[in-house]
Amino acid sequence: MEGWRDLAAQQYGLVERSQLLALGLTDDAVWRRARADVWEEVLPGVYRVAGARRSWQQDLLAACLWAGPHGVASHRAAAGLWRLEGFGEGPLEISAPKRHRTARTALIVHRSVSDPRFVTDAQGIPVTNPSRTLMDLAGVVGAEPLERALDYALRREMTSVRQLRWGIAQLLGPGRRGVGVLSRLLDDRGPGAVPSVTDFQGRVRKLLAGAGLEAVEEYEIRSDGRLLGRVDFAFPEEHVAVEADGYASHSGRLDWQHDRTRRNALSKNGWRVLHVTWEDLRSRSDEVVADVKDALAWRGGPGAAPRGGGLRGRRG
Repeated sequence: MEGWRDLAAQQYGLVERSQLLALGLTDDAVWRRARADVWEEVLPGVYRVAGARRSWQQDLLAACLWAGPHGVASHRAAAGLWRLEGFGEGPLEISAPKRHRTARTALIVHRSVSDPRFVTDAQGIPVTNPSRTLMDLAGVVGAEPLERALDYALRREMTSVRQLRWGIAQLLGPGRRGVGVLSRLLDDRGPGAVPSVTDFQGRVRKLLAGAGLEAVEEYEIRSDGRLLGRVDFAFPEEHVAVEADGYASHSGRLDWQHDRTRRNALSKNGWRVLHVTWEDLRSRSDEVVADVKDALAWRGGPGAAPRGGGLRGRRG
């Protein structure tokens, strides 16, 4: 009957009444241990073992245990567990099928039944998966924090545009709060999955090489010893740079805007920077190659090859 110690060790020092009864303890035994300060009741039916270290994760798991077998961390708490950009150890927020109430702690309880296809485990706590977490966030935060979290999850391949669209179709109705905002953000990111940084840059590399354009990759541009920036591909002699400019290559679309300052600094120092987006790569790759050749021809002076002449970039 002392198996509760092993259980508590796996649950941040917590045990729950139905778990204790399943281990063979009686109601009287549970009551006596609580009276003897072996356990402290933190929420109705949820006990913390004396001496267990307090933490945000412990408080969040206690809320899930208190809510019953279908209680899961969700919304901002789930975003904190997944460490989505802009979210940390914030509000204790859960989803549960019944409206639970307690005055013992500041809990946010969303009355909903979590589809098991969208529930998993993170840091030992039942939680909505990244796709469902983003869908839930859309209803409780503004567009800017939602966008940062979305870009972070896409960049780390925690979800995809396709998975999110499928999830919206499965779970959310057109009138659900935040659906419109999330759908517009997904529209901005193309119909398919956003490629990873390595994959996207690799595709640009393959496009340039296939056109006979040999660039120096990950090139540092300096002026008087000061680093102006690092570009994805460079033709140093012609002062032409090509950036694989997908959202996934940056911290997010909002931070992506800050790169314009860097681009201006490069322009002031005589560099021409061409940006290649995911949509460019998908639907106008021939134009991308032509634009690069034009830039190289213009930089090369009167003797440079004209458009379509197959000019090869030189390695630095």
